[in-house]
Amino acid sequence: MIKWLLALSLFFTLARCDGAPSQQLGPLPAFSEALSYTVEKALANGDVVEPIDRLIGVEHWERFYTNYRIGTPDQVRITQYSLEGAPIFYELVYNGKDTITYTFDNTMDSFGSPQRIHTTCHSIINDPNVNNGAVYRLSNCKDKQISQTFQFKIDNVLPIPSSLRE
Repeated sequence: MIKWLLALSLFFTLARCDGAPSQQLGPLPAFSEALSYTVEKALANGDVVEPIDRLIGVEHWERFYTNYRIGTPDQVRITQYSLEGAPIFYELVYNGKDTITYTFDNTMDSFGSPQRIHTTCHSIINDPNVNNGAVYRLSNCKDKQISQTFQFKIDNVLPIPSSLRE
């Protein structure tokens, strides 16, 4: 019986290597959660967080980008905050092969033009013309207009506070 349980356990462990993302993100929050989706909650959910004046949790982006480059499925969510404090989401899900599914969601920003839009892309480029830091953009996208809503710049980076680490 113990051998059977060990074999079953090994099967499920190996099955995990089936192309599932290395980081599982929860669903995008509902509109009713806008005010409660704080920086602290976003960090606890594994988001890269970009309040008005800084960037926190960039190691989640670095993990995602590394996995993208080596062909390992992964996903990342970048949460920015408007001047009024409303979260704006940029979510990328990489299938480990040739497709990045991108979702832009600013439906919680009542001062903007609320929309939740998706497209698929085939590559991420790191802009070589940037002198200070790095700028990442989506490329080879099905809908070029939607893909232009994504530009991620890294220049002022702070790690996740130790109180929020697991």
